[in-house]
Amino acid sequence: MRKWILGLLVVCGLFFVSGLTVSADSGISADEQRILDALNTGISVGGKTFYLDQKDITQAENHLKQNELTASEVNQTVDSINQAKALIAAQTIDMSDINSLSDLIKALPADVKNQVRGLITSAANVLGLTISLDGVDSYSITTKQGNTAFSTGSPVKNTGTTYIYSLIVLVGLVLTAIGAFIIGRKASLA
Repeated sequence: MRKWILGLLVVCGLFFVSGLTVSADSGISADEQRILDALNTGISVGGKTFYLDQKDITQAENHLKQNELTASEVNQTVDSINQAKALIAAQTIDMSDINSLSDLIKALPADVKNQVRGLITSAANVLGLTISLDGVDSYSITTKQGNTAFSTGSPVKNTGTTYIYSLIVLVGLVLTAIGAFIIGRKASLA
């Protein structure tokens, strides 16, 4: 009986240890959702409203799922986003040939572009990110560790699944079965 309890503890321990190695992206908190809401809200200039591309929103969403932000970080980021949007919206621009957010940004005066760039950089710094801008349509954002967080390439939605975790669970189950067999065999011999 004692060996059976010991075997059960070993099996439970193996399940516990294999469960510790599995991780997935966390959800987006209600506070962090404010950043996505600010990014999803359009910018209205001259009677036209422009929105960020969905790929940019997806990349921001991926980053928020992978990183927990404090209320202060969220507040500073939302404030920078809103300041940039207000600065762009306050411009008086001939809107006849402007049909996209990219066109709008290209039409901004150089000093306004620099101010917007400063606000975006400020928000990125709060989040521990570095922005590399190469024109209006090309950019990349890297983390403190040097990993690319965002880029103008095609974003991939994080799903949190890999075969590594499945393999770890499979090995854990095989080891559990072997352990149970050995313990059962010893118990029947005793």
